[in-house]
Amino acid sequence: MSLDPIAMAQSLRQEAAKLQEQAKRLIGAADVLDPTSRQVNIPGFYEAVVATEPRERYRIRTRQSTAQIAEMVLRENGGPMSRDNLFNKAKEHGSPITDLANFASVLSRAENLFSLGNGLWDLLERHPGKGGSH
Repeated sequence: MSLDPIAMAQSLRQEAAKLQEQAKRLIGAADVLDPTSRQVNIPGFYEAVVATEPRERYRIRTRQSTAQIAEMVLRENGGPMSRDNLFNKAKEHGSPITDLANFASVLSRAENLFSLGNGLWDLLERHPGKGGSH
């Protein structure tokens, strides 16, 4: 029995659609129980948006850190990224940091990120043996 990647992808998309509908219902129930939380607009704290566009998928979260967003962006990219490009993508995906120097500081302190030098960053897991040395 061979696995058909297209059929698997279709099945996964169908399951994701079901989960999105369930998430919408749960969000609605939460809003009935606590309507004030829906009115609070603190970036990254409570944005329960059921996303269908790729750039919106990171908004389904509660208080996600900039380091976590950077990690997801790098994972999605599939390889290293320049600090500037990573900064811009992280901002698109909800990072509250608007200053490049502060963003660089977050990257350098993140346990799962690794500097390749010359402004390039990647996931530490892609560089075995480099653990702990940013």
